[in-house]
Amino acid sequence: MKISIAKRLLFFLIFMIVFFFVFKKNERLSIEGTWDAKEIIINDKKVYPNELNKYINFNQQIFISQWNKSFSIPTNKKDILVNYTDFKKVKNKYQIELKSKEKSLNGIFKIEIDTIYNGELQFKVSLKIRSKTNFLHLEKTTTIPPWKPQFPRRGQV
Repeated sequence: MKISIAKRLLFFLIFMIVFFFVFKKNERLSIEGTWDAKEIIINDKKVYPNELNKYINFNQQIFISQWNKSFSIPTNKKDILVNYTDFKKVKNKYQIELKSKEKSLNGIFKIEIDTIYNGELQFKVSLKIRSKTNFLHLEKTTTIPPWKPQFPRRGQV
C-alpha cells in the first residue's frame, strides 16, 4: 500500500499548521472596553478633572473600540475623536500611534498598562498613554467569574 506524495505533503502541511497554532505566542495588546478617566492633559492643559469636578463628583467614561480602533475624549467644548493603529513593541515597551484632528494628539505615544490585584477575582487595570505634552490616565475594574467545574456525567467518577 503506497501513499502518494500529494497525501504526504497534505499530511505534513496539516501537521505544521497545527504545530504553529499550538506554540504560537499571542503578544497582542487589547485596550478595548469602557474606561474611567482619572486624568486627561492635552497640550499641557488639564482637561479632566476640572473646576466643576470639585463640586460635582462624576466619572468621565471613555469607550475604546477595537472594531474601528477609535475613542473619543470628552472636553468642555466638544469631544475629540482619536483613531489609533496597532501597537508596536520597542525594547519591551509598547508604543501606539494616534491620529486626530487635534494636532497635539498626532504621533507616537508611550503606553503603560498596570494590573493590581484588588481582591477576590477582581483586578484594577490602569492605562497610561503619554507623550511630551499629553497624558491620558484611564482605569477600569475587571471581575473574572469563578471557574465552574463540569457537572459529572455518566461513567465519570
